[in-house]
Amino acid sequence: MSGPGSSARQRSRWRCGRLPARLPAQLPARFRILFTAPPRAGTSFGYNRRCKHLRRSWILGVADADERPGRTDGGRAGRPAGSPAEPSMTGLPAGTPNPGGSFRHDDHPRSFDDNLYVYAVLSRRARGLSVGINLNPNKACNFGCIYCQVDRTTAPAVQTVDEPRLLGELAAVLDAAAQGRLADRAGREGVPTSLRRVADVAFSGDGEPTSYPRFKELVAEVSRVVREHLPGTPLTLITNSTLLHVPRVREAVDLLHAHGGEVWAKLDAGTEGQYRRINDSLVPFARVLDNIREEALRHPLVVQSLFLRLGADGPSDAEIDAWAERLAAVVAAGGRLSAVQVTTVARRPPRPDVGPLPQETLEGIARRARSAVPGVPVEVFP
Repeated sequence: MSGPGSSARQRSRWRCGRLPARLPAQLPARFRILFTAPPRAGTSFGYNRRCKHLRRSWILGVADADERPGRTDGGRAGRPAGSPAEPSMTGLPAGTPNPGGSFRHDDHPRSFDDNLYVYAVLSRRARGLSVGINLNPNKACNFGCIYCQVDRTTAPAVQTVDEPRLLGELAAVLDAAAQGRLADRAGREGVPTSLRRVADVAFSGDGEPTSYPRFKELVAEVSRVVREHLPGTPLTLITNSTLLHVPRVREAVDLLHAHGGEVWAKLDAGTEGQYRRINDSLVPFARVLDNIREEALRHPLVVQSLFLRLGADGPSDAEIDAWAERLAAVVAAGGRLSAVQVTTVARRPPRPDVGPLPQETLEGIARRARSAVPGVPVEVFP
């Protein structure tokens, strides 16, 4: 049986020869046939060790993302081309209870009314309501974070992105915000008045948003919808930084900044071992670090770092020192950090041995960061 380095794979321009030799050995025998032929356009197979099932996703950052074949229809599926979107926010009457969305900082569901891609949550870090855009409804991600709240034991409602519907859902939610209906709804759920404003529109969701093949085009379209329906609302990209080196992603980030946007880059570890333990990715830690440094040289960015208790233990002092040194290295290279966010587990993780750290521990981590990068705002979100 031929493996990832077979001639068929090489002819596919997929370069799976870069995958670690150990990966095929982890696959059940009945799945190995999947590695002997080129993947269909727009998909590949990777084995998710944590979920113990095949996921149809790109092993991004390992394979060359620039050579990945993409959909020519923008991933539109599920509705006839040109059909109008039908988001329910357009006719939400006053007093209607919230059947899907939840304005709680400890629960960020991706469901909102009948929407498939756009949702609204209460974000402490954004200091208000965040309108989220899910570009990974198939739940594919090149990270396997042990604290991730995405339920990958259930099938996704949709596999692809219907772009016209997504933009229609976004326009409807922003219209509801502009007309005060979203704030009223948040108020009925107990959100304080100061937090009922829409603080941002965020590319986040159930995977890595920059992996979407038409991410640059979506940034442009989302920017247009925001200008038309809730002008002045900033855009935020929440990313694991694995693809920030890819030219099309860099162009998208440039476009996002041109519209007043901001990048929040994940950095949950200071060492390779902790990175593997917490983020469980095949993407080299060095790639993440290089991308954060290079992006900080191009644009100011926010580093968001989540620390947790695994079993009875939190991160060691040596691990925190290594993490702080990573921040200092970015600044020493000339990179600009607009903020560092120190967070912990706020929503129920899939693993029972994963839990939050106490605030005093987080404050100690923040003090170490302030010492490493003087002048950079460091905030704690317990």
